[in-house]
This record gives sequence, C-alpha cells and structure tokens, in this order.
Amino acid sequence: MTIANGRPRAAGVAALLLLGCGAAAAPRVPSPTAAALVAPAPDARPPGVPSSAPSPLLHIDWAHVPLNTDADALALWSQIAPTGEDWSLRLREVPNERDLPRRLAIALLRAGNFQCRPASTCPDSVGLDVEPAATLDDPCLRRELALWALEQLDDTDADALHPELVALASLPPPEEELVAEAFNLVPLDHDALLLDMIHAARGAGQLEEADAAVKWLSASKRIELATKDHVDVAYELLSVDDARDAFLVAVTDAKLQARTSVHAMEALLELADGALPADLRRALAGATRDPRCEVAAEASAALADRGERRYLPRRNASTVATTLRSLCLMARAAELANAAPGVDSQFRPFINAAGVAIFDHDEDRDGEVAADHLARADVVTLPFLSELAEALEHCEGTTCTSDEYVFKLTLAPDRTITRIERTGRARPCNEL
Repeated sequence: MTIANGRPRAAGVAALLLLGCGAAAAPRVPSPTAAALVAPAPDARPPGVPSSAPSPLLHIDWAHVPLNTDADALALWSQIAPTGEDWSLRLREVPNERDLPRRLAIALLRAGNFQCRPASTCPDSVGLDVEPAATLDDPCLRRELALWALEQLDDTDADALHPELVALASLPPPEEELVAEAFNLVPLDHDALLLDMIHAARGAGQLEEADAAVKWLSASKRIELATKDHVDVAYELLSVDDARDAFLVAVTDAKLQARTSVHAMEALLELADGALPADLRRALAGATRDPRCEVAAEASAALADRGERRYLPRRNASTVATTLRSLCLMARAAELANAAPGVDSQFRPFINAAGVAIFDHDEDRDGEVAADHLARADVVTLPFLSELAEALEHCEGTTCTSDEYVFKLTLAPDRTITRIERTGRARPCNEL
C-alpha cells in the first residue's frame, strides 16, 4: 500500500546408521514404502488459501486481454466474475503486469454502486456483510471490491478520480471504512478535491471522517471552512495570532458548537492581555444575548471581570420563556463559577415558596420513580444542575431536552418552579 505525504493509506531426510566396531548390531529398521519415498508436491496456493480451494479459478489470457478503455476493464471484471464466496481468491490470480490491477480498480470506481445497506432495521447498524452468492452487481460485494481497488492506486490517481472520490465521501453511515480510504488517497494540499469531499461527507452525516480531513487543507482553506461553513474542528487547527478575524466571528456564530465559541472567546481574551479592544468588547456584548446559554454566560462573566457587571444574568419572570432563559443562564454561570459561595443562592427565587417536588424516572429500576421534596430554604443548587443546564437550551414550553434526558418543569402562576421531572431518553437500538 502506498504511503502518500506521510498519510497512511483510510498483511527425504536420509538417516545414516553407524555401527561401532565391536558394538551390538542395531535393530532392523523397516524399509520405507514406495509411497513414503515420493516427496509431496509443493503447495502452490498463496498463504491463507484453503487447501480445498480450486486453483486456478481463472482461465484468462492475461497477455492479450484488451485494456484500452474502461469498458474493456469492465468486460474483464465480468470474466473474473467474483462472488461473495470467492472474490478474494479470484483477485489473487490477477497478475501484476500490464498495469492490470490499476486499470481494473479505476474502471470499477468509475462504475460506482457501492452503497451496501445493512440487513438490520436499526438505523445505527454496522453490519455490512456480503452474501456468499452475491455477484458483481451486488452493492455489498462491490463495496469489498472498491476497498481492494483503492489499495491498487496511489495519490497520483486522485485528481483523475475527483467525482468518484466525492461520491465515495458522500456514502451515508453506517459506512465508514470506504469513506476513510477514499480520503486517504488524496495527497496534501489538494484543496479543491478535499473541500468537495469534506462538504459531501458532512452532508451525508460522515462528520468524523470529514473533520479528520480538515488538517490536510491549507491554512487559508481552513479559515474559509471555519467562517463560511461553520466547521468547529477548523478552529482547533487555527491559531488566533494568524486568524484573529475568524475568531471574532466565532464568538457570536450560533451555528458553531458552544465550546468552539467559548474557545474563541478565551483565545481572544488571552491575546488581548488586559484592556479589551473595541471590536472584542462589541463581540462579547453581543454574545451575552446568544441563544447558547454557555456562550452567553461566558461572555457575561468576561465583561463582569472587567467591571461591567450589568451583563450578569438575573431572574426575569415576565414570561415562561424569559424565566427559563434566565434560569439557563444562571445554571451555566454556576458551572463556570464551580459552585462558588453565593452563586447557588441565586436559584432560590426560582423555587416556589412551598418548595419543589423532584421526580427521577430511572428505567434501570423497573419504572419505579424516586420522589423527593425540597424546601425553598434548603435549596443549595438546582437538582441535576449540569444535565438541566444543557436541556434548558432546548425547550418547547416547559419541556426541555438534552441528548440524554427530558425534563418537564411545572410552574406556578408566579412562574416559580413547583415540580422538576427527569426522564432518560430512549437509547439507540444498537445499544439495547
């Protein structure tokens, strides 16, 4: 397998009896049979090929088979006639001459049809098995052949296969290996091809493979991917010294993950090293209104540290939405402050005077519900602080959802909380 620019490419013996002078005669040794004198024929099969496998499987005049066009190569594929049971054995018989493996590989990749669908109905199933009776038209067999094909190529073939590699990058999950190997074929700084593949992979939900390829882009294209396409990993590969303007954009870019905007904020504050530049202060002030509570709380804390305490969150009970928003901001602020003294007491005004009932539905306890009651005066922190803080950013009415939990809040007419109910979300079917 080629290594491109430091990127791994997505295994009879004759016995002599001596009689000593005066020694007792050695016992007679039976004469070997005629069959034992016949040396076994060497096994000409490649390593790993079962002894029961027929050899050879192919009867092709390799020296004279036409190879002028992709159509010729596809006709040769029909002669090879791989099946799910024996495809690897047949391909071992393809000689490494006349550029045969490469020509077969290119023709196959251009022909496409590699999306193998898992047998399981679970959306996250990873089983991409090939049936023994599968033939050349079967996408699951063609997927295996495509992996073989990519191994026959090197990075000098990438540009000529631009549309084919983009198509491979767009294969949806559960495919992973074929997408990774397609990216591995592309050499460094092939920005046009890499960008097309990254966009295709992201559109297909192949975020892990797309993000892994960002590091092979030039710095200017990483900035473009960060600011125009809102790709979080691009910021991890940029320096604030070289891309300050991009980091300013990230502070208030709500299409980025909150942690990316916080990272940009922290990098800019460190670069400022003291008094805030005017453009950074404007970005921080704008971020205090960010829908992502983690970002807004971080910006408020940064401004408060520099004397502008008016941006700190406070309870706003004018509507249900503003109540939950201010609760979300305070929960994130409490996390930032690491539950410092005096911070948690800010939650008490959110709790009803009669206290709050807490219900935790735990599916691991056969549907039993752990109920508790917390008096307002006993509130030290919000129940389920971290999980609730995350869920409060995604509310419909008083039902708020995180990746792991659903929280249902009950509010009194004065919009204080009388009940908090937590339920675990259903796990993906492949984890059941």
